[in-house]
Amino acid sequence: MSNVVKRHDGSGFVKTKNCVHSFEITGAVTRTSSVNNSNPLVNTDAWDEKAITIGKVKLIPRGEKNNMPEETRNMLEKSNMAPPTINRNKNLLFGDGLMTYEMDYESGIPIRKYVEDNEIESWLDSFDATNYIDGVLTDYFSENKYSTMMKRNVGHHIGGSKFITELEHKMNLEVYPEWPDEKGRIRNIYIGSYTNFSVFNLKGYPAFDPKNPLKHPWSILYLNNYAYGRNKYSPPAYHGASNWIKVGSNVPLILLSLDDQMLTLKYHIKTPISYWDNKREDIKLQCVEKNIIFTESMLDDLKDEMFENIGDLLSGVDNAGKFLTSEYVVNNYGKLEGWEIESVDMKVKDFINAQLAIAKRSDLEIASGMGISPALSNLSMDGNMSSGSEQLYALKMHLGTDTALNEIKTLKALNTAKKVNFPNNKRMIGYFHKIIKKEEDITPGGRAINNA
Repeated sequence: MSNVVKRHDGSGFVKTKNCVHSFEITGAVTRTSSVNNSNPLVNTDAWDEKAITIGKVKLIPRGEKNNMPEETRNMLEKSNMAPPTINRNKNLLFGDGLMTYEMDYESGIPIRKYVEDNEIESWLDSFDATNYIDGVLTDYFSENKYSTMMKRNVGHHIGGSKFITELEHKMNLEVYPEWPDEKGRIRNIYIGSYTNFSVFNLKGYPAFDPKNPLKHPWSILYLNNYAYGRNKYSPPAYHGASNWIKVGSNVPLILLSLDDQMLTLKYHIKTPISYWDNKREDIKLQCVEKNIIFTESMLDDLKDEMFENIGDLLSGVDNAGKFLTSEYVVNNYGKLEGWEIESVDMKVKDFINAQLAIAKRSDLEIASGMGISPALSNLSMDGNMSSGSEQLYALKMHLGTDTALNEIKTLKALNTAKKVNFPNNKRMIGYFHKIIKKEEDITPGGRAINNA
């Protein structure tokens, strides 16, 4: 067929040669993921309460379909707002980089004193700690967790002392934590690929043991931020804003569809999610009869074909007088469900303005969901950027309230390894932040306008 179907989760567009029709699968917003076919869970909200088994290995599920990192990556890649906000959070925490410090007191108040430590800094430089931290911060702010390979030297076999020589960031996409034992301890971390997922390409490493940190040549420290009710594999901290991220990503596609074809949206097609649930079961039965494995893409292909056919039916003068019938049924909630085709009385300018308003609102919701002030995210409020004083105040509030715990968590592996390697050195590794002053508080010679 010559029609083009663009679909994202439960909504999208079908382009015919002379118009565009939108469609919506009603009820699909809360069902953007289906359960893992090989490990069905009765309660999909409780996906992390039951281990999944690959061969003889029991793993913590990484989301309802065991692919939360992939879903998160795909969602972020389509967003114009979320990745820059994540990068802004990273840069605000990283500041001017890693530095060693020691604690002191002034008038009874604990303060940091940053000091040069050649021994620790040489160790950090030996494995490019800045690049390592960049990976950690990306995973941490994207998915609320990160993993570090702790690599020990082998020199002790010939008389040398044991030493953690290198920290290597392992991206969340390839990390599969083992199901905890009866005492709640994760014994092993597996590295593998979801796209080619089998027991043969999973390689296990012992989980890092802080009580015996030098026991294994290679071990993995897995840090998962606890989210309420989920302590094994938590969703991203901004999970509640994920629908806003998807909405914001859809707006440019909607406007591009209109602009590319110079077409007007003519009909809006609604289909109930129950219809597609039944079709899924029909396809599964056919797969059993044909002795083939069911995949969700089979249902996606059926959706595309169905909407293309409906698009052809509704388009063109040759189809004048044709009609579509739909039977309605009462669902479990007492509501009527059936196909609906609504004629859209389209006012293009009003429609575009509405979409732009949605995009603007989604930007604000994304920034809020990702825990950053609009003043620090380069968002324009009513066409006006935040003033310098507003940005400075927001920065000071951010550094004073939103960085301490994140610093401890993201530097946990680094400072743990430092303590192992330099047990008598009480200095710590932290992020250094310059204190930014208002222009009026700086002598004239030091102001930015006089040093441009």
